[in-house]
Amino acid sequence: MKNQKSKQILTSPTISLNSRADTYWRANGFDDYLSFIRPKLQLPNSLSFSSNPNLLQDKFGIKDIGFGNWVTNEDRFNYMNGLIVALYDLNKVLSFDLYLGLGELSVGFGARGVGRALAHYEPLSKIINITRYHRGDEPKLARFVATGGMGSFAHEYGHFLDYIGGEYIEPSNSIFSLTGGHSTDTGRLPCGTNQHLRKITNDILEKIFWKVPYKKQSGYYIRLLAAIDRDTEKGEYFIRRNELFARWFEAYIFQKLNSFGIVNHLLSKTKYDPRIYPTISELQPIIPLFDKFCLYFKKGYFI
Repeated sequence: MKNQKSKQILTSPTISLNSRADTYWRANGFDDYLSFIRPKLQLPNSLSFSSNPNLLQDKFGIKDIGFGNWVTNEDRFNYMNGLIVALYDLNKVLSFDLYLGLGELSVGFGARGVGRALAHYEPLSKIINITRYHRGDEPKLARFVATGGMGSFAHEYGHFLDYIGGEYIEPSNSIFSLTGGHSTDTGRLPCGTNQHLRKITNDILEKIFWKVPYKKQSGYYIRLLAAIDRDTEKGEYFIRRNELFARWFEAYIFQKLNSFGIVNHLLSKTKYDPRIYPTISELQPIIPLFDKFCLYFKKGYFI
């Protein structure tokens, strides 16, 4: 229902079937922004849009969904269904049988903001938070689709795989995540002979850092260092191992979906100086490594 004033019903991190929020959603129509988030959408009959989290929890393995105080019921409806489609598209690349949350991942929209971050992942609580769209004078649709944490989910999901892989599939006494987290070390981190995910992660990061290992830096890394001030906290952020992995994973997802003719504005969108991101030619040699990473992650977690 256009221009309807929504009540603030739910602020807890969990929505239950037949809750007040679910009842309210089913009784009131809202503007649907999904066609702008994910153009040319065709969902299979086994999936449907929903105003409660059962589909996300049962089908996609999402543990909990949370919303902040200032996220209206209409926004919740659109974010909820945007997430359904984002996970559906993400599964086209990862082939996790739709169970992308692994029963561990929670997702918040406008609920757990950190500073000026558009989105962030919390490794200990296993929560991805997507910042709500910005206030402004532009039409709400434009702000919903283009601002806040829109375009960040694939990046944050890359963090999720990094930390889940390090915690559950190939645990280490000294390195919690596969990448080494906030480390800016450009070398290979230690891993065991049978730790295939850690080895592949090392391979990915080595190609990001080096053209000739330990002799000649890659063109991407040289360009990245020129674009930032690494002596500041903001600059140092861009060269952390976990951030490089997640940024290239995001580019990998974008490129794979693009080959299917799919654009998903919740999953991936350029948010920084373009020099921060890999070019298509830089990404191409690493795509097979990410394919291999996803295969070994799937084997390690599901099998």
